[in-house]
Amino acid sequence: MFAEKYNFEKLNTEKGSRFLQKGEYIYLRNGISIETDQAEKGSVQNIIGNTKVAYTFTSAGKIVGEYEDKEQNRTIFFRYATDSNHGIYELDENDAVVKIIEWSGLNFTSDTRVEGVAVIGEILVWCDDVENIRKINIERGKISNSLIQESFNGAGTQSLDTSKMSAPREYIIRTNNDNISSQNSITIASGSQNIAFDIPAGASQDYKFTWQDATDEVIVTFTTDATFTIRESLGYPLPLEDEFITLIKRPPALPLVVGKVYDSSFTNNFIRDKAFQFYYRYIYDDDEPSVFAATSKLVNKSVKDDAPENGISVGINPLEEIPSTVKKIEYAYRVGNSTEWVIFDTSERLSNGTFTREIIFYNDVFGETIADEVSFKWFDAIPKSSKALEIIRNRIFLFNYVEGYDKTPCNIELSTSQLDTGTKLLDQTLYIRKRTGWFGETFSCVELPIVFDFGYFVVIDGLYYEVDWFQPTNEATVKSGENGRTLFEITTFFDT
Repeated sequence: MFAEKYNFEKLNTEKGSRFLQKGEYIYLRNGISIETDQAEKGSVQNIIGNTKVAYTFTSAGKIVGEYEDKEQNRTIFFRYATDSNHGIYELDENDAVVKIIEWSGLNFTSDTRVEGVAVIGEILVWCDDVENIRKINIERGKISNSLIQESFNGAGTQSLDTSKMSAPREYIIRTNNDNISSQNSITIASGSQNIAFDIPAGASQDYKFTWQDATDEVIVTFTTDATFTIRESLGYPLPLEDEFITLIKRPPALPLVVGKVYDSSFTNNFIRDKAFQFYYRYIYDDDEPSVFAATSKLVNKSVKDDAPENGISVGINPLEEIPSTVKKIEYAYRVGNSTEWVIFDTSERLSNGTFTREIIFYNDVFGETIADEVSFKWFDAIPKSSKALEIIRNRIFLFNYVEGYDKTPCNIELSTSQLDTGTKLLDQTLYIRKRTGWFGETFSCVELPIVFDFGYFVVIDGLYYEVDWFQPTNEATVKSGENGRTLFEITTFFDT
């Protein structure tokens, strides 16, 4: 790194050479004239030149951007590679080059400079006027490069090489099971720990375990052929994807699925005389919140004063795919059309990498009220690309930016077709039950969907059943009502 060396001998151009005192000079070369707080003039002598640092890259290339992080005493540089294995690297205070990230998706070009760069703590933000504005956690990037990988040629038990591991620290084991045709299990034994997981056939799964003591042996047992990788849980999931490092974070795409339920273990009823709406947001690994999703349907107040339902099921739509870099989910509600939204629950990622996708709301907790500028913020106003950026008081300011995309000419051709929307009976069977038990009757259902202005319905014995979602052999939530008036909530199974 650059070193500043001060030698307070005088630079004096006002005297003739025969009048100079010891330590005074008229001419300065390869130095910088400075002045101290005591008004003493001096110079930096012998400014050192470049230092050659050995590091082997995968191909030829060129440096297309650099940034001096004075707080951490390091230089970060961006490198274009001819084999597309572009990279971001750190030159630390010991003149050692440390890889932060290498990835073809960086899309650096040889004729484009990375001009806008800033660092907040360990968060590196950059833009190059080509790609979306991006950020990366420097330490997490380094951790992602330290993988422990083991392979099995058959079923068996193997001790892990812990030379690259630290304790106490949490790790993630990812199974690569595309070659496995039946369900298996894995056991991780680390000292007093003994954790077993079921592994579905042909699926890659992440499982967490904690290495508590550096003297513990970590043993992994597979029942059949398998390969796996182990990384620290703080690292980025590999292979890297664009959504992991983009500055804008994706919010939930689908609203929550909601409906009233009865819970015999909860003796009170705080929802009977109120109407509620719900929404949720993602909190990502670097504590970056997304905006909130669209609001759920209104859960109206009960028709009868003695209605038994005392809770509201709040669930994530089964079609919603939660990004792997989300570490927790925050749920919020409002009463009726109130503008006050309150966070009432938080769901953390489980040890097997999944989330609990359904919670029950009883209206029995005091939550955190959300500021209006957050609760009514429906999107992040981040440009598509930018040429320059600065960070002032932990706020990012973008300059010379582009919003949206150019208008693209398009040709539209229209054609018509006829569709018979008449109702006919199917061989499908519709099983109906309340949340608290099964009906004893079995009904035939009409072809789905029948489309009304307010939803999808099946008709049974003159009653309309609104279907929130459905698919063969899976559970679906529907609402029963006459002329759209909700009577009670039920659950259906469709048997194909």
